Amino acid sequence: MIADVRAKDRPFYARVLALQYIRPSGLLCFFFFEGAIALATLLALAELVTWWAVVVLPAAIAIMVKINDLIAGFGVRSAARAQARAAVRSATRRAAKREAKAARRKAAAEADIVPAQPVSEDFPEEPPAVGRAAVPQPYAGLAAPDEVRSSQARRRQSAAHRYD
Repeated sequence: MIADVRAKDRPFYARVLALQYIRPSGLLCFFFFEGAIALATLLALAELVTWWAVVVLPAAIAIMVKINDLIAGFGVRSAARAQARAAVRSATRRAAKREAKAARRKAAAEADIVPAQPVSEDFPEEPPAVGRAAVPQPYAGLAAPDEVRSSQARRRQSAAHRYD
């Protein structure tokens, strides 16, 4: 029923062409059809084209609008497929992170090892970069790991080197 109401609200030109993805307004449909007839009539009266242009020009514009609607449909479907693939990839990454975290907890519980440093939430784990060189950390050997990870230490370090 909702589709019937929406179909009745659409301009006649859009319903005749069965446009699915493009939603032209009533004014635009007026220019597509009646405007094309008026233009072809003026060109025929000026004897620049034959009177067949009054029929051919609106038909050619209608064909181009329909082709544009088909191309827009390809773009919408392609975007939907890309979004679905991205959702699957992100779900797979989250599942892999959960499994790795559970495996680390299980290994630590089995070995009865208590980690020396609790992992800070300020630095979430990032996936390893594939095919890239390791970047040396300038402050790794100079300070204690807890001091490097604290937010105050990061602020001090960034302020100290800001104006160099």
